[in-house]
Parts: sequence; C-alpha cells; structure tokens
Amino acid sequence: MRSRLPLPQVTALGSFASATSKLQKAFLVVFSVAVVAVGGGVELCGQSVLDDFDPSANSRVNVVVVQPDGKILIGGYFTTLSPNGAAAVTRNFIARLNPDGTLDTSFNPSPNGPVFAIAMQEDGKILAGGFFSTIGGQERNLIARLDPTTGLADSFDPGANGDAVYAIAIQPNGKILVGGAFADMGGAHRNYIARLDGTTGLADSFDPNANHMVQSIAVQGDGKILAGGTFNSIGGQTRTHMARLDATTGLADSFEPNAESNVLAIAIQGDGRILSGGFFRGANSIGGQTRNRIARLDATTGLADSFDPNAFSDAVLAIAIQPDGKILVGGAFVGIGGQTRNRIARLDPVTGFADSFSLNANGEVHSIAVQPDGKILVGGHFTSIGGQPRNKIARVLPDSSLPTSKAINLSTRTRVQTGDNVGIGGFIITGVTPKHVLLRAIGPSLTGYGLVDVLQDPVLELHGPGAFVTITNDNWRDTQEAAIRATGIPPTNDFESAIDATLAPGAYTAIVRGKNSSSGTGLIEVYDLNEGVNSKLANLSTRAFINTGQGIVIGGLVLSSGDSNSLVLRGIGPSLAPGSLPASAVLADPVLELRDHDGTLVLANNDWQDDPVQAAQITQNGLRPGNNRESAMAATLPPGLYTVLLAGLNNGTGIGAVEVYEFGIPQAP
Repeated sequence: MRSRLPLPQVTALGSFASATSKLQKAFLVVFSVAVVAVGGGVELCGQSVLDDFDPSANSRVNVVVVQPDGKILIGGYFTTLSPNGAAAVTRNFIARLNPDGTLDTSFNPSPNGPVFAIAMQEDGKILAGGFFSTIGGQERNLIARLDPTTGLADSFDPGANGDAVYAIAIQPNGKILVGGAFADMGGAHRNYIARLDGTTGLADSFDPNANHMVQSIAVQGDGKILAGGTFNSIGGQTRTHMARLDATTGLADSFEPNAESNVLAIAIQGDGRILSGGFFRGANSIGGQTRNRIARLDATTGLADSFDPNAFSDAVLAIAIQPDGKILVGGAFVGIGGQTRNRIARLDPVTGFADSFSLNANGEVHSIAVQPDGKILVGGHFTSIGGQPRNKIARVLPDSSLPTSKAINLSTRTRVQTGDNVGIGGFIITGVTPKHVLLRAIGPSLTGYGLVDVLQDPVLELHGPGAFVTITNDNWRDTQEAAIRATGIPPTNDFESAIDATLAPGAYTAIVRGKNSSSGTGLIEVYDLNEGVNSKLANLSTRAFINTGQGIVIGGLVLSSGDSNSLVLRGIGPSLAPGSLPASAVLADPVLELRDHDGTLVLANNDWQDDPVQAAQITQNGLRPGNNRESAMAATLPPGLYTVLLAGLNNGTGIGAVEVYEFGIPQAP
C-alpha cells in the first residue's frame, strides 16, 4: 500500500463526478457542496443554500429585524451598502431593505454612531439604540424612535446619559425595556436598565439598579423579565450575569443561574425553557452545571437541563428559534453540538446535537432572524457564508426551500489551462422527456473562498449530439439574464458564464476555457432544474488537469436519506490514452480519498485491485477501471456529507477524471 494523499490547506467549491458511459444503468446521486478546508479538516455545506439577497454592507451588521410587511431593518457599524451588486450607497449605521435585498431609499435616519438594537412597536414605529447623539434629523442620545415612513425621529426622547444602548424589548402593554451602559434614562437616574413609557419616553418606577452592563433582555409569557450582561448585582440581589426581574417592582426573584461570565443572548422556547448564550464556560459555569457558552435553563429553578451543545473556542452571540423548535445559534465558535460548525449552527432541541445545517461563516455571526416564510437572515462580520461571498449579511433558504431542482449534479473545481487542459464536463440525458438544465462557469467569485489565481473571464461552451447547435456564453448577463436569474442561482460576478437550456435526451459536453487563452482556477457546474420529469442526468463526467497542492481536484457528495447510497468512486488516468491524449499527458497513477464532513478518512485507494473484496465488488458491477494503476472504491454510505480528493501519486500531474456511480445495493461477491 502506497502513501496516503495529504489533505491540503485549500479552499474549494463543488462536487464532481464522471463516467465513461460503460454502465448506462449507473446514475449519479450526488449534488454539490461547498468545501472549505479548516485546520486540516474539510467542512461542507449544501450548495445553493443562499438566495440572491445580497445587500453587501461594508462593516459589521449587529442586528437584523423583519418588519410585518417583509422589509428588513439592519443596524451596525456599516456606512455603505452595495445591494445585489449595485454601486455603493451611503447608509450610516442603520438601513431598511426591501425583501429582495435592494435598498429602501425612503428610509435614511443616518445616525452619527453605530446601532446595536432595533425593535418595532405595534404601531410600526421603530426603536433604535446604540452609540449615537443624532439620528433621524434630531439630537437623540443612545435611543430614538423613528417614523416608519420617513425615518425621522419623533418626539420620543428619553435623554439617555451614558455610553450605549445594547438591548431593547417591548412588553405586551407597550412599555419599553432598555438595557446598556448608561446612568440616566427617561428623565431619571437608572443604572444600566430602565423601562420607558411607550408614548412619552419617561422612565417609570421599575428600577432594578444593575451594577454593570445589561446586554440582553427577553420577556417571558408571564411578563417576567430576563436580563443578561456583565453585572453581578441587580434587582436588589447578587446575581451574576443573568437574572429574572419582577415586572412590577424590578426586584430579582429566586431564579439564579449564577453564570460564570457574560450572558449576551437569551431566547425563550415555546415550553418556557430558557436558552442562554455568551462567554461562560467551565465547571459549574451556569445553572449548576458545566456548560460551555450555551445552556438551557429550567424556567422555575434556573438549573441547566441535559441540553449541552458545548460550543468551543469562543462565544455564542445570537440565538433564534425556528417555528419547528430547532435552535439557530450564531457567534464566534468553531464547534458546537458535537460537530465542527464555524460561527453558525442549528441544534436539535432535544439532544442539542448540530444537524446538517452547516453554513461555515468566515467571521462572527451577531444576529439571526427567521422570516415568516422560513428563510433565515444572518448578520455579522463575515465575508463568506454558505459557500458564497456575502458581506456582513445573508439570507439562507430553509430546508423546505432546498428543492432537488437546485441540486448541482456536476461541479468540479480545477485548474483551467489551454489546449487539452481546459475543463471538460460530460453528461447524458436519459429517458424520453427534455430536461431543463443550467450550466455555469465560475472564476472571479472564487476569490471569496481564499483562492488567488482564479480564472478571471471564463467562457462556456455546450456541445450536443447530431445537429445540435453549439451554445457559447462569455458573460452570463449578455443574452439570458432574466432566465438565469429566475433559476435562483445566477453567478455572482458579471464576468462568469452561464447557459440556461432545455435539452433533448442525448450526450452533451460542457467546456470551460479562459478568454483570450487565459488560465486559472475555475469551476464547471451543471444543475438539474426539473428532476421530477421523465428524464435524468446520467453518466456524468469531468476531465481535468490534476496538479499538486491546491491544484488537486477536490469535491463533495451529499447523500440524502431518500437515495441509495451504494457507490463506486473512480480515479482515472492511464486509460484516457490512447485516444486524443498522449500517454505522457495523462495522470499516470491516480490516488483517491473519501472523507466525511469532519475530514476523517473513510476510504483511500491507490490501485483499484489493492483490496480483493473491493475489486470483486467493483468488477461485479461492471465498473473495473481500464488500467491497474487507476483507483476505485466501493462503499455503502449513510446519509451525510462527504469529500472526495483526486491527486497523483508522489505529486504526479496530468489529465485525469473522477467518477461516482450509484449501483444500488451491492451483491455479495
């Protein structure tokens, strides 16, 4: 057995598959994933999990709030937005977006400092808190109320004195709870927390008198008030970092989680149990238990229950609960719920385990909001999330909006060169019904994944059988912009290529070249847009030049519970010659690896006959490679996310192909 393929520290996008049409009954069951190497492992997440919503803020988004009419309020440190690729527009610290991500130009309060908190009153008026002294055309210290039509500040003026407002919550009776770093609020001396009249802005008798910052507030169904922050005294009692206050007196009740460090996020489940997130960690860190940065507390006793996602590396900053009870968590962590999850995750409400929702943000997540349609808004300090470039804010499709029509059936990241070393993908449409597909050639946007030598201007060609007229596209907006946008997965850079086509059954080839014979790293993709029709993409193939280091081919598989997950994977090289390729041009000795979502090695193969049991199974299914130095592996895999890596033994290079077949439940050899 020869040496295993080293896992490179690279960023890659896409799944890949190919076949040489040897077995017509074998159909590919993979769809694309985004693959990002992190600390020697590989993280994957479903491709096309983001929609076209892309406001592109130039600095951190602290808070995201959805209005009843579907418009979206955002606050933070940003000073410009570039909605959906448009030119930058000045918006200082707060903005309102239309549901499609474009800017609502009528709303421009333009405070002179960052916004940390936004809340909406029942009458639609907008409360904003932060570190500012002017907003909406008026002098307003730290907090203001804005007209929802004009964005102007109204007469509501609590006259805060301090550093910032970090939290705003509205009680059912319309009174306004405010937390932050201040000493005066609403015309009264109020340390770090106050309650204001919803009309006048004056503070009432509620005076918990915290001794340090209040950074999170939530109101229980019974009206009691939960507060979290950096304090260790509040409501007349010693309470470290979290407390519950009587809604009338402001006194702390017996609820005493005794958090070890700051509590920055609080959310209340439908059953009344309380989710808490922040910096706390270690033994006896909250609710009498060892809980790292997130816990669930009994609403009566304040004790932590068995829910223990154990976030590691850094804080939990945001918690939101989906209508189905699943728990969305954002922050600065890199692992949670027993999985590697970079800064955002979704947790099972019973076990606390992370599910397959894995967006892999490359910067902190500070705010999460769930729209009525289930789409998830995410704000923070990232530039990439869900496998796509997104600056500080993104919108994620819910599980129910990840249809098979959006699955990528062929997607390979490769080094696109000239001559025989261009990127080539082949596929066959079987059945009797035409199939709607989208092909994309991606280059410039790969810089969002850390790649530098990318294909700056891809050109895409689609060749077909018989009298099929070759279709060529340079820039995707040239001829089919409306149709491509309607698919929901247009390229994110105008220099990238795409072809929307409805194709009759037959064999097709997609070729990616660099304009004017340029070269660079590129991505070739084929999407099946109507998988339910009586036709199917089969015998998909990708041929590419396999280099070393970042030039190896990296891809991913997503196997769902509805699929047969018995697969043969092949790495092909020598059998590509003779033919149009000389023997000196092909990958002489392919090496293939399969890894799971954590980057753990599942299978590895150099020569396909190394394992006699595997070799017999591969042969039985008609999929033995044409050369003994080629690689092949048979596997029956549970549903989940997998990565495949193809390289040359001992840093060999050359043209190779990677293949994935579904062959059904294997028979014993």
